[in-house]
Amino acid sequence: MNKKTKHDYIKLANHFLQVRLIDKGISVTPKNIKQALIASAPEYRPAYWRRLRCALVTQQREAGFNKAAEAIKATSNPVTENDASDEIKAQKKTKQKRRKHVEKEEHLLLKRHLNNKSDQCLLAMIEIARILGCRPAEMMTLQVKSDNQIFITGAKKREDGLRGIDRTVSLSPIDFEAVNHARLTLIEYTSVKGLNQEQLQKRLQHRLATATKKLWPRRQHQITLYSYRHQMGSDLKASGRSRKEIAAIMGHQSVDSVDVYGNKRRSSRNVSITATNESIASVRKTQPKSSHFIALKKAANKHAQDRSHHTTTKRF
Repeated sequence: MNKKTKHDYIKLANHFLQVRLIDKGISVTPKNIKQALIASAPEYRPAYWRRLRCALVTQQREAGFNKAAEAIKATSNPVTENDASDEIKAQKKTKQKRRKHVEKEEHLLLKRHLNNKSDQCLLAMIEIARILGCRPAEMMTLQVKSDNQIFITGAKKREDGLRGIDRTVSLSPIDFEAVNHARLTLIEYTSVKGLNQEQLQKRLQHRLATATKKLWPRRQHQITLYSYRHQMGSDLKASGRSRKEIAAIMGHQSVDSVDVYGNKRRSSRNVSITATNESIASVRKTQPKSSHFIALKKAANKHAQDRSHHTTTKRF
């Protein structure tokens, strides 16, 4: 886990504990943390609830409460349990859908709209997203290298090396100049406005949401910065590149993650981006997991959670 992720997790966990326990005069104990986490499940989508659980685990470990951290880690989401009642399962919030492709005509229309608005900063961000397919959190730390290369610091990189990688990609001269110009535009904007990276990202994502709603008011799912990342995944898959190189360009530590982004049938262009040999070598090549393996893994995790729950209940 990198420092920024750990910082964000601890910040999220402290806010949760403040609102759910401290402000209500409830003691911050492992038992009360677990109860508050379980009670919050219907309010959040499962992915966010898992993020919240990870945040609480991280916060407890950093505070030196390792047993409490393990107990929280073993806590299951009641609305996604297989044996939950239909009434409980009905409380599950549906996954927020994102538009996973950007047509060429849509991109050009969006660019014209932003040019008319003189929003050069947002234009810079979508151009980086289109050319590099990187995560929004990675855009402000881009480094320019020689030979039309860009170094991208992985936002998902963990200290154990099992998730996310830094990578260096090579671009065509035209794309390289476009990315470098966009990078300088973002740096200048943050300096003038006195913003940090997180503030800039949220501000521009909000402006993008406003722009897309104006252009396509009837759409249920609008274009986001991650739509460009999914589009890059589609373009790379259609290009015939190896799974390891695709993973390297996208910043994945394992080829398994390639399946998350893109569909080659949605490809809209021929991309010139490539990853360096060093970046490709950083990717783990894993064997596809069989359905039997996945079923055994789920059963083992369920057994471990049941044992942890039994032990925790006795202790508390």
